[in-house]
Amino acid sequence: MKIRFKDYQIGLLTGLFDVSADTIRLYGKKGILAEKKHENSNYRIFYRDDIFNMDYIMRLRAMDVPLDDIFEIVCTSDLSHTRETIMERLRTTDRELARLIAVRENLHHYLEFLNQTIQNCNKPELTSRPLTFLMMDIEKSIPETVAFLKSLDPSLQPQLSLYTPGTKTPLETSTDFLNKQRREEGNFVITCQDINSVSRRKGFPSDRISIIGPSRFVTAICYTRTDSEYEFIEIVNQYIRQQGLEKKGNYFAQYIMSEDIHGCPTDYYKVWTPAK
Repeated sequence: MKIRFKDYQIGLLTGLFDVSADTIRLYGKKGILAEKKHENSNYRIFYRDDIFNMDYIMRLRAMDVPLDDIFEIVCTSDLSHTRETIMERLRTTDRELARLIAVRENLHHYLEFLNQTIQNCNKPELTSRPLTFLMMDIEKSIPETVAFLKSLDPSLQPQLSLYTPGTKTPLETSTDFLNKQRREEGNFVITCQDINSVSRRKGFPSDRISIIGPSRFVTAICYTRTDSEYEFIEIVNQYIRQQGLEKKGNYFAQYIMSEDIHGCPTDYYKVWTPAK
């Protein structure tokens, strides 16, 4: 297509740049494109320079530069100011990219839990190697506690967990959990696997964070049904007896997900029990 030196109507710009007439009109209202009308027909008309401007605007829009910034770049800025605007846009994009990468990792992490839950629910197994976990009381709020743990190492994946501290009669049967008073003896904490050996680093805040392990764990993804079924720990205990293992400490159960189908609330946990 030859673009000749003449006056152009709005239809040419919409076809050249694959945008709507409303978009062209918006750019005119914003002052990015000159608003001119034919003296006889009252139609909007555009000139050769408008095509160049429109091309520049479309390139800036492809970089997600906001319209207000485009107005400054096109209409009021020199090159130095334009460079600063683009640099700030790049910084903003880098921050957003980092956020999206974290979102992507969380999605992969959650998808892994879903796959494990569907395939391995109520199927205990012994970990192949010793693991270490970090456990922290919820000091002010769950987000603040999670943020503190992740500040130690971005790889940590802190999760809300149910933990039963050492007692003379630990919560180890469905009957224990059906007793509301007994059930309240369990604590809500935040736990995460110490993949990068954060607990061994100099200055590790051991006064705030408990260390579980290193140990091999019997682990299982199990479910509980509120006020009706709490057999998850019995399933784990039965596996420990069958395998001739011995408990090495108290279990904790990381909360994974919930569902409520036909009024039957169900929680899913990944249960970790130190064993030898």
